Amino acid sequence: MKKYKNLLAAPVILIVGVLISQVLSNQKEPMRRRPGSGGAKAARTFVVKNVDIDVPISLTGPLSAYNKAEIYAEVSGVLLETPKRLKAGLAYQKGELLAHIDDRVYRNNVLSQKSGLLNQMTQLIPDLSIDYPASVAAWKAYLAAFDLNQPMAPLPQAASETERYYIASRNLYTQYYAVKSMEETLAKYRLKAPFDGVVSQATLNPGTLIRSGSQVASFIGSGRYEMEAFAAPHLLDRLKVGQKALLRSEDMGGTFPARIARINTVLDASQTVRVYLETTSAGLRDGLYLSAEIETAPIEQVVRLPKSLLEKGDKVYVVDRGVLTLKSVQVMGEDGDTVVARGLTDGQVVLAEKLAGAHEGMVLPQPAQASPQGKKQGAGR
Repeated sequence: MKKYKNLLAAPVILIVGVLISQVLSNQKEPMRRRPGSGGAKAARTFVVKNVDIDVPISLTGPLSAYNKAEIYAEVSGVLLETPKRLKAGLAYQKGELLAHIDDRVYRNNVLSQKSGLLNQMTQLIPDLSIDYPASVAAWKAYLAAFDLNQPMAPLPQAASETERYYIASRNLYTQYYAVKSMEETLAKYRLKAPFDGVVSQATLNPGTLIRSGSQVASFIGSGRYEMEAFAAPHLLDRLKVGQKALLRSEDMGGTFPARIARINTVLDASQTVRVYLETTSAGLRDGLYLSAEIETAPIEQVVRLPKSLLEKGDKVYVVDRGVLTLKSVQVMGEDGDTVVARGLTDGQVVLAEKLAGAHEGMVLPQPAQASPQGKKQGAGR
């Protein structure tokens, strides 16, 4: 009997448990789900405020001596010994003798021709005293100062056309200019420094036979240098001849003042223009690679943007009613990892960060919260 009671109790307990569970579930309020965000975070943006920004232009390029000369012999002969033997690294002053080619034979020919001219002028004096007595004193003074070993001075001026024809009929002018031409050639046997500088290359020694057209030395001027730099075309409006600049070198300490000497506005193959900066600063050397910072006026009504925000080099994403739109801008200058650009209007909202998968027409995951533009984006310096 006890066994049957246990068998009946088990179903009763099970039924009671189910009923209690249903009552409790009906009384419990279901949990409310929070609206999902899809895991996307809010995009950072900023509001455009155009200001005037001072951005110096930075350029780089090699430095070279303003004066350079490849010295060639224009006459033939044997190279003679000179007080200072021509060697690379030697410094010379303008007009100082670099090399002397043996000129004894040619010099004697010049002296012979000058003696003949002197004789011709001497014979002219008696005829002048009769036909043009007023000019005799000038010709006598010329003959008195005539020196066979010195370059000839210009002939006395004729007082009239008839007197000039009178002198020309005696072939005097022809002889004079023939001798003058020989004097010019004689001077080419002595090669002199065209300016203050240093010999960069010289391979000839005394006793060497030099032929006309042979290179004697390479000569580089000192004290005046020029830096050739390359600039983007959009910088032409900000670059002017005469603008001041500071040059720097990684190999030398300090700065060196310079100025823009000229600008070649023709684009080269790399789509850049060449800017030449001149300096006379001491301590610089031909061949140095320098950087230049050029002082310019502030760029008016521009905004500062991180370079990372630029799409295709000249576009940025603006937010219009929660939708991304590409906006073209004009890059006016660069400053480190930022650029200053023109083309955005005050109040426009610009995407302030790189957004994965961003594209034109994309709806932002949440309404963008535009923040005031900071120094990195648009504050003037």
